[in-house]
Amino acid sequence: MYRKNTNFWRFALLLLMSCAIPHKEGPKEALLPEIDVLQMKENTEAAIKISRQTKIDIDAVNSRLSELERVVVDIQNTIAALPLARTEELENSIVLLNEELHTLKRVVDGKNKYPTFTTSGIRKKQALLPDQPPAYKKASLLFNRKEFIEAITAFQKFILDKPQSSYIDDAWYWIGEAHYNLGDYTRSISSYQRVFSFVQTDKGDDAQFKLGLCYLRLGDAQQAGSEFKKLSVIYPESEYITRAKLEMDKLGIQQ
Repeated sequence: MYRKNTNFWRFALLLLMSCAIPHKEGPKEALLPEIDVLQMKENTEAAIKISRQTKIDIDAVNSRLSELERVVVDIQNTIAALPLARTEELENSIVLLNEELHTLKRVVDGKNKYPTFTTSGIRKKQALLPDQPPAYKKASLLFNRKEFIEAITAFQKFILDKPQSSYIDDAWYWIGEAHYNLGDYTRSISSYQRVFSFVQTDKGDDAQFKLGLCYLRLGDAQQAGSEFKKLSVIYPESEYITRAKLEMDKLGIQQ
């Protein structure tokens, strides 16, 4: 009887102890902030689209730049092998292509912080030019149509209306080219010489070489040789150096 009671109390004590042990709560779940998954996806897709489009634009411009560089080199090589009478139109083509190169370079520089190409033999202004003014574009269009008298008038009006423009030196150069194409070499010389008054002009070597050609046309071989020699001294990296040396060889001038 005593043994049975002892067993009973032991069982009761164990039961009470098991009930007294506190239950441990499991770890609380962390509350996650709400995320707009759809909006995030739309933003990501938009960013990817813009990035791809920008890359396509830059690739297209760089492709055109490479093409123009090849064309300029080919024309220069062709000019070097041609007689003087057949070179004038090709020289104008080189200058126009160089202007397009400058414009495209400004486009690429606007999208990249580093230069994407280098153009051998092409002189550039230290500061990038702004977009061509409408009046300058109009005058250039007249020149390209070979409406030289109208082009001269348009360029002169541009110079008077926009005396602070960065394109004034270019305008004087193209006035010289228009006079040259009209056979008025004296006025052409005067216009080319105006180019040199602009310190940062990228038309200096172009104008210097054309001065030599003008004096050749006027029959002044000595002055022509002097102008070609100046080109070699002042602009030793000009794309016209080869042509100038050929002309000096024809004139029998020691280089």
